[in-house]
Amino acid sequence: MTEMDPIFVIGLAILLRETHGSNWRRRWVYAATAFCTLFTLGLFFTYVRALIDPASGSVIDAIVVWLPPHTFSSFYALRTYHPFGFGT
Repeated sequence: MTEMDPIFVIGLAILLRETHGSNWRRRWVYAATAFCTLFTLGLFFTYVRALIDPASGSVIDAIVVWLPPHTFSSFYALRTYHPFGFGT
């Protein structure tokens, strides 16, 4: 979905412009942006670490990997991942 990046950035700029006078709304926009970014990174590393089948896995499969009782084992698997191949 990298082709959608300009639309996301323009949309975020419009949201931030619309919240110009309101600090609490701007904070909500920042919090929602941070949450969505972390969520996307979590899904990305779920695919990179192959916690699901990369060829046939879906976003729903990736989300299920993070639900109990798999949460701690999934976190451990990602924590031990090193981008240069030094993880287990």
